[in-house]
Amino acid sequence: MSKQAIQTARLAGMLMLVCVVTAGCRGSSSGKPWWDFWSKETKAAPGPEQNLEPLPPPPMTGGPEVTPEGLQMPEVPGEGNMNLANARPTGGATEAVSALQTVYFAYDRADIDSREQAKLESSAAWLQENPTTQVLLEGHCDERGTREYNFALGERRAIAVREFLAAKGVRPENLKVISYGKDRPIDPGHNEAAWAKNRRVQFLVYK
Repeated sequence: MSKQAIQTARLAGMLMLVCVVTAGCRGSSSGKPWWDFWSKETKAAPGPEQNLEPLPPPPMTGGPEVTPEGLQMPEVPGEGNMNLANARPTGGATEAVSALQTVYFAYDRADIDSREQAKLESSAAWLQENPTTQVLLEGHCDERGTREYNFALGERRAIAVREFLAAKGVRPENLKVISYGKDRPIDPGHNEAAWAKNRRVQFLVYK
């Protein structure tokens, strides 16, 4: 091959290279250079250990509240999460009556000791003298234990008072029971003196 032919071949090759580079700079119809397509197309697909877009949370569904212990809160009527043994009496506002004394309980107990029984006998006498009076018996507990357990314990305490009064001749239909558990302490302290005041059944009279 002559020297002139070699130079012509080199010139043709350079022209072809210039055309390729120029076309790459202009890019394809999408306006992106050819090396950008190459770099993206040759990237590996995301694997399981790569940070992917998190899935959206599942939709919330209705149902009773679940506590951290895995127990379901009871679905009860009334105010808040109060546990009712029977319906709240209808009528006007309630008031405390001094003749109806609060009854106190030992820790984790729903039985009525002799001193508190004397109070209830006096309350029973007053209620027999006022046979149309409707009374709400509120069961309360101290702060120890779960809410679910204390709702049940407060209810047992209020029922024990109702049964005692009914046995003394008080009309049971006039005695309504409700439990607030540990939600309404009368003393906010965190010692035995406060807890003893909170373990109680108190009376409210409906007017």
